[in-house]
Order: sequence, then structure tokens, then C-alpha cells
Amino acid sequence: PMFAAVASLLLDIPTRPEVAAVGEITLRGAVLAVSGIKDRILAAHRAGLREEVLPAKNERDAEEGPAEILADIRLRYVNQADDVLRWMLEKSSPSRATLPGSSGQASGVAT
Repeated sequence: PMFAAVASLLLDIPTRPEVAAVGEITLRGAVLAVSGIKDRILAAHRAGLREEVLPAKNERDAEEGPAEILADIRLRYVNQADDVLRWMLEKSSPSRATLPGSSGQASGVAT
């Protein structure tokens, strides 16, 4: 979340308030696995969020959550920092297509 907040400020693109995110990012942009994924999904659901960005390495951990919660929340799995921005930043902003070194689309994530 901190990475998305700083990117939002620097790029002048608002974050999506309905999306939660967890994970750690290395200096090279890799998204690392974290612990407590089940609890984090439950907390996001309790807060009324219906979408959460998680490290791809935690996908198996996320499957352990209650089926009724998992059916009600969309989980996005990411490997790289640019993938986090794809799901965390508003898509309607005109600045979105001008991300440095980007054609406006993140790679490696299916829609």
C-alpha cells in the first residue's frame, strides 16, 4: 500500500479506494510473499472491500480462506511492482498511459 500511495502522489493518479493490498516489494520491484494472508483477506472483507492485491507466491495460502468470503472478494495475484500499480491506480486518469517506461499496460497479469 505504501508503494501505491507514493506512486499515486508522484504520478498524480488516484488510488482505487475499494482495493486493498498486502505484500513486500524489493528494491528491484519483485513482490515477496507475506504471512497471515487468510487474516488479511478476512479483514479486507470485513472492511467492505471487494478486491485485494496479493503476492502471487501466497496464492496457495489464500485458498485456505472460507469459501463464502473467497466467493465475495476478487483476489489479484502479482509478481512485480508494476503489476501492483495496474490494480491499485485509477484507470480513467489521462496520465495513466504516460507511466515512465510503459505503454500503459502492465505485463504478466491476465485480466
